[in-house]
Amino acid sequence: MIWLEWAAQPIYAFAVVLLVLTLFIGTGAGTAATVQGWLAIGPIRVQPSEFAKIAVVLMMARVLGSWREAPRTLWQLWKPIAAALAALGAGVTRLFSGGRKTDHDPGKPIA
Repeated sequence: MIWLEWAAQPIYAFAVVLLVLTLFIGTGAGTAATVQGWLAIGPIRVQPSEFAKIAVVLMMARVLGSWREAPRTLWQLWKPIAAALAALGAGVTRLFSGGRKTDHDPGKPIA
């Protein structure tokens, strides 16, 4: 399982890139046609947020597993907090964008 430790950073970076891509080229389908949470890759639709959940767990395990002793202060926890906040930042951006496409009329009610 040493390959998971090695692959955690690239997987995490790839997940963040996919989350950002949903802001620009995200699509929806069926009852969620107006939602931008999916990426269409040919005939396949992928939801990057599910992939990002696994990536965050792998990254946190790598960071916390590399410590040889337990953190004694809150400041020593900055690495895992930064990793979690990066993923949270992408999620908050999606939340405030409302999953709306860029051609949405800002004067139109959301509901």
